[in-house]
Amino acid sequence: MAVRETHILLDIMADADPLRGINREMDDIIRQSRLIGRSYGDLNDDSRDMMREMNMGWRNQNDAFKKFRNNLVAAEYDFFKLAQVGRRYGGTTGELIRAIDKMGLAHKKATDGMMANDDRMRQSMYRTIGTFANMTPQADKNAAAIARMNNPLYNANRAGLAVVGTLNRMANNANTARFALQQLGPNASMKDLNDEIKRLNKGLGAMPIVATNANNYVHPTTHPASIITQDTNNQFVTATEKSNWNAKETTAGAQAKADTVKNMLFDQSLLWSGAVYPMAADTITPSKKLSECPNGWILVWGDYDVGAGSNDYQFVFTFVPKTFTSLFPGKDSYFQIPNYVSETQNQTTIKQLTFTDSTIKGNDTNKNSFSQSDDVTLRRVLAF
Repeated sequence: MAVRETHILLDIMADADPLRGINREMDDIIRQSRLIGRSYGDLNDDSRDMMREMNMGWRNQNDAFKKFRNNLVAAEYDFFKLAQVGRRYGGTTGELIRAIDKMGLAHKKATDGMMANDDRMRQSMYRTIGTFANMTPQADKNAAAIARMNNPLYNANRAGLAVVGTLNRMANNANTARFALQQLGPNASMKDLNDEIKRLNKGLGAMPIVATNANNYVHPTTHPASIITQDTNNQFVTATEKSNWNAKETTAGAQAKADTVKNMLFDQSLLWSGAVYPMAADTITPSKKLSECPNGWILVWGDYDVGAGSNDYQFVFTFVPKTFTSLFPGKDSYFQIPNYVSETQNQTTIKQLTFTDSTIKGNDTNKNSFSQSDDVTLRRVLAF
């Protein structure tokens, strides 16, 4: 594809600033090529060699763009095909947006690649920096003209023109291309340099002309509370209010207290285990006092066969209130225990116990074959 054909293609596709800049560079390549063809006869051998080298470099530059141009055409073709689908698109809105974003990424990579590798644009930027740095200010030209006139009346203006000339030279050296190169360094890509130039141009264009230090505002380190406007959703909090908030129960603290109460009220922990009648010589000491339990002790009785031992069945539960020992200290208590004899016979035996707040003491009547009290033993003491 010829240079101009590619240019026409880019003209059709380009709305973005990078592509318009590239088009201008390609226009310049065409003009320079035509100039070289017309002007070789007026140049010496060294100049012709330089012109040939530049011509070859520009053409090589154009060849280097082929990859990016092909990618650009492919990206633009994807947009074309998607646009043709139009209102008949069968996917979701999200799928359409993702497809557009993907095509846009491919399009941007192509334009960024052309911009980043555009040595011709870099040459133009260098030329701009160098030209601006060496421009003769109009004030200097006017001062030279006055000097040639040698008119005393005019010479009175030369000092002012000298000041203006100095300011003009400072302005010439303050162009955005020079600033961008100073900021990013000599090895920056043309894409990054061009983005920085556009950023600087936008910032400088919006910058008003102000006196030196007129905008040197120093923000105070503190503000009085009186300048703050409060509303329903934004208000100050006093130290007392903070203290009251901090003193409130936390969720974890409330849960811990609730668990403590729950465990206390529903405590049925094992306080003692064994197998005794018990006799007068037997003293049982549960691991928690009667007064420390939520409601008292539960005595668990079980079947016992003389000569064989305890059996894990025919359990009976009796209750000892926690206030019993304070109401009747040292008094005996009797417990009726149902006792299975045979399939046709059941009877009730009696167990006699004496309690303190921390102990259970038995009685020798608790082992009696006649009353069948030797057929039952105390197996567990539970909290209740």
